[in-house]
Amino acid sequence: MKDNLGIDVKYDWVVTDTNQAYQTKIRLMLSSGDKMPDVITYRGDMETVNMLIDSGQFTDVGGLIDKYAGDVYKKGMELNPDTLLPVTRDGKVMALPVLDYAYNDDMVLWLRQDWMDKLGLQAPKTLADFDNIMDAFVNKDPDGNGKKDTLGLATGFKRYQLVVR
Repeated sequence: MKDNLGIDVKYDWVVTDTNQAYQTKIRLMLSSGDKMPDVITYRGDMETVNMLIDSGQFTDVGGLIDKYAGDVYKKGMELNPDTLLPVTRDGKVMALPVLDYAYNDDMVLWLRQDWMDKLGLQAPKTLADFDNIMDAFVNKDPDGNGKKDTLGLATGFKRYQLVVR
């Protein structure tokens, strides 16, 4: 990181997540009043996220999205603006959502076979095939409700990265 970004990273501590050791370490630090590290990545329950935010050790990171996020991330936030609500306090965004699978960590793409059959589509073999399927899902009304309201691909913002001031 130092060579590429000019940032010298120092790890204050490293904990595995065996038996929720990472969550336990964070909660113990918060309850004892210890100063938190400058940056924390937490992929866990919202109760702990709220404890981290409400500790007063975090700064508003909302401006970072517009300034540094890539186009895909910005589009995800635009399509899902309520993603920031759980981590917003007094109009300030206190954590950055991590684009992640909402319900699992499988590296598997699930396609609706009933929609594929209805639209006469085959399983994709190339990225172009996949793009055509997503376009058909969006534009050819696979759910049959007569509205152009179907998303081609759905992902979720499951967890948050927190930045300490």
